[in-house]
Amino acid sequence: MAYRPARSPTTGKTYSPLFVKTFVSQHRLSTSYKSINRRRTQRITGKVTKPAALRPRKNKKAAMAHLAAPGPGIENMPPDVPFRVNLNNRLMCPDCRENPPSIVEEGSEMLCGSCGLVLQDRLISSESEWRTFNSDDGRGADPNRVGDVDNDLLTGSNVGTQIGGGFSSGATRKLQMTQSKLQGNKQDSKLQEGYARIQAWAETLKIPPGTSQLAKRYYMSVAESPAFRGKNIDAVLAGCLFIACRQHKVPRSFAEIFGTTSVPKKEIGRMYKQLERHLKHLADDQIEHLKNQGLSTAGSGYTGTKTTRPQDMVERICNQLGLKPRSIVQYAIHLAKETASIQDLAGRSPLSTASACIYMAAHLVGEPRSYKDISKFANVSDATIKQAYKKLYECRADVVLASWTKADGSPVNLDQLPPS
Repeated sequence: MAYRPARSPTTGKTYSPLFVKTFVSQHRLSTSYKSINRRRTQRITGKVTKPAALRPRKNKKAAMAHLAAPGPGIENMPPDVPFRVNLNNRLMCPDCRENPPSIVEEGSEMLCGSCGLVLQDRLISSESEWRTFNSDDGRGADPNRVGDVDNDLLTGSNVGTQIGGGFSSGATRKLQMTQSKLQGNKQDSKLQEGYARIQAWAETLKIPPGTSQLAKRYYMSVAESPAFRGKNIDAVLAGCLFIACRQHKVPRSFAEIFGTTSVPKKEIGRMYKQLERHLKHLADDQIEHLKNQGLSTAGSGYTGTKTTRPQDMVERICNQLGLKPRSIVQYAIHLAKETASIQDLAGRSPLSTASACIYMAAHLVGEPRSYKDISKFANVSDATIKQAYKKLYECRADVVLASWTKADGSPVNLDQLPPS
């Protein structure tokens, strides 16, 4: 087809023969391209939609003259202009694919307003920075949003530049891997891997954040120690978490740690003893250093952990069972303390002894729970709890106080306790 230059992109002269032929066939017009009398000077004002084009007019030529121009297509491009690919990037949600997209920028994230998909995160705010004059008068807080808080659990500096992720291509991922190899701190990478495992285990065991943070500090102090070089990393992490739980009075048994970390109980026990000696040695060195500088040593020592007692396990199991009367927890703690004087229960696992005490206290108050219900949260078999309860039942007259009452205020009755 020969190129026909157009005076204006809005005149009827810009239509190609193919476009006219298609339009004529769709609207059943007996008109060919050659029979159209194109007007060279008249402009078409406004945007004519399809319903407007199909309105009845005086003749078919007038209908063709009022059609909207197709715009500068390939057939209307000058011959000396080379073809170029459209490189414009349009951000679009890959899930709902709405056009135009509904983009919501909230904080450092970019979301799709229709489906809620996070398109990008950790974005640098494009808003204007806060103006502050605190450097002049030295008063007030600095509202600047630049930089991140310093992480004292890492050895290196937090300042650096990283290649972001998001909807990255294969080339971008290769650049990320190359940058991590060149600029990455191997020691910090090792620490971060250990911190991630501790955090995952703590969430599974429902350990408070402060306790998991203490376990991370313990791991940081032993990560580069020659005494633990070549040791099983999972065993070291499990030992740090076990000690932190005891230090914060939220103890977990070896069986619970083993069930979450898959580290054998004997290996956790050996690692626990080594960690205790190492942490005490570090604390003694720190105290000696502070004394040489004439500083206070208060709170710098390391207090060795004690054996987990049954009364330390009672409250947590009662909370998991949903036992609302506070008297059940109080009675169970008292029974757990009294088991220290019972020879048959003194050497048993604290979990089994605590479970037996909870079973008896719940029946005394009138809120009974079965062995099966307690075993789900205590991680102890039904038979083990039943054997411990039999020993406790034999001494019921010595461990139960006469002042105890039920939930309704009536005194407890020992005869209502099940024998097994």
